[in-house]
Amino acid sequence: MSNSRRIARDTALLTGGQLAGVALTIVPTVLITRTLGPDARGVYAWVLTVAGFGIQLATLAPLPAVRTLAERGDRRLPATLATLAWAGTLVTLPLLAYAWFDPAIGARFRPLLLAAWLAVPLTATSLSLSPLIQIRGVARQILTAQIAPRAAQFAIAVALFATGLLTLTTAIWIFPTIAAIELGLVLLVLGRGIGDFRPSPRLMRRAAALLGAGWVSAISLFILPRIGLVVLGTTGALATTGQYSVALTLQEVSMLAPAALGGVLVTHVLRHGSPGWRTGLKALAIVLVPMGAAFAGAGFAAPLIVQVIFGPAFLPAADLYRLLLISVFLGTVYQLCQPFLFRDGRHIAVPAAGGLAVAAVVAIVAIPTLGVIGAVLSNVLGFLSLMLIAIAVMPRRIASAPAVAS
Repeated sequence: MSNSRRIARDTALLTGGQLAGVALTIVPTVLITRTLGPDARGVYAWVLTVAGFGIQLATLAPLPAVRTLAERGDRRLPATLATLAWAGTLVTLPLLAYAWFDPAIGARFRPLLLAAWLAVPLTATSLSLSPLIQIRGVARQILTAQIAPRAAQFAIAVALFATGLLTLTTAIWIFPTIAAIELGLVLLVLGRGIGDFRPSPRLMRRAAALLGAGWVSAISLFILPRIGLVVLGTTGALATTGQYSVALTLQEVSMLAPAALGGVLVTHVLRHGSPGWRTGLKALAIVLVPMGAAFAGAGFAAPLIVQVIFGPAFLPAADLYRLLLISVFLGTVYQLCQPFLFRDGRHIAVPAAGGLAVAAVVAIVAIPTLGVIGAVLSNVLGFLSLMLIAIAVMPRRIASAPAVAS
């Protein structure tokens, strides 16, 4: 099988696995959205998005760093990674203070903010330890750690909905509850692999040396599409924030296939070296054509999708989602640039940081006057900058990259 077809096949398989996880999370999302309505959904999305920023900041050992540290099999690595995650939580305290005093959240919602923040150290620890499970390559263990928490979230949300107990408060408390379950499962799967419960200062120094471009890139890519929602929420337009959050949820689902493509391409680089132009163009043709058709179909069916899944109250989100599909296309092109950027770790953060900077500036300037359209502009222009910067950096990497036969 050619490299281009292998890339396309692996992308399809990985996307299918991710969609299985989405199937378990989409039902709780739908139940919460239909129950809360636009106003409460705006509060829910704002609180969890800010807490999500905190999780990204607290995860001081991103996936590439964990893989590098795990090469020597040090039994003190799990304890070291957990310590780094809890130390990283201290980095998030200024963000928590910002959210706490923001007038948009209001004093009555502050307890919910604290409840959501309980998930920050728990999830950061899970994210830091999970690569140790993936490195083992045992499908059953990976499935347990990744799918079981989603199944628990599904069961809890359905039970609350069926008993009439699904409210804004209980919906937010699901977040730290699932974080605790996920961490417990990760620790259970690792089992004896934890070995020594003492963190290693030597490993911490190595992790600090590896912390840099990968961490900046991961944080920037997470915040880029969501910065508009946070700024929109600070204007106090909670119903509009709720509508935009639904459109953003649909955008994130649409980005699953491009993200899977990026992951497969990076793995391909690690195993075989950077692909040549011929392989890249073949993969582009094989993958992008069906993706483009799927995006077009999603845009056409957006009103029906939103009305059936989320309810008529969220119908305005359909037009917002159609605009955000532009970002999905731009993000797909960026993912195709990833293997060339990955060859030089220092450059992987440049497009992501640049795209985030543009998105943040546009959000701060445009949203106070344009409202939700300003949030859409922030999203699209951020992804446009991400793609253009990646293309601008990429040729220098390709020029020195050995071509891989197709």
